[in-house]
Amino acid sequence: MSFGKATIAGLAAAMVFAGIAHAATDVVTGVCNPTTMRFISEGADTSFTKSNANPSNIPQTAITFTQGGSVPGCVVVRFSAEVWTDIGANLVLKPMIDDRFEANPKIVLFFSNASDINARSFEFVFKGIKPGRHTLNMKWLAENNPVSIGRHITVIQYTK
Repeated sequence: MSFGKATIAGLAAAMVFAGIAHAATDVVTGVCNPTTMRFISEGADTSFTKSNANPSNIPQTAITFTQGGSVPGCVVVRFSAEVWTDIGANLVLKPMIDDRFEANPKIVLFFSNASDINARSFEFVFKGIKPGRHTLNMKWLAENNPVSIGRHITVIQYTK
């Protein structure tokens, strides 16, 4: 995979702006014991295209769930999709719970610079999610040129 200097600089600047740049030694560890799973899947021959860098919810990825237990716990999210972009474009993902809780990692470059359809997957961990009703949304943005998502699935594991 090859990135142009401008693309790398733009992504690095976006990551610093979003507060997600970390030193190479920053490692996050933990123990997580989710007890149940929910998912939402879009399997039809439908695709969604985004052409701007304003983060918005990916269609058909919202999952409402009730975090159980008596103390805050973790939530694990897996997002998989068929994706493609225009040449020079980047598809960036940012999962959010209740539009205020950020995952680890906060943001990822999910796909870049290829017009062929590819299947991609990434996992995210949210720590400290309090018991109660919550909504997960997968957000996306397009850098430089349009990006597209086809068939996709969002899977969430949480405490029941």
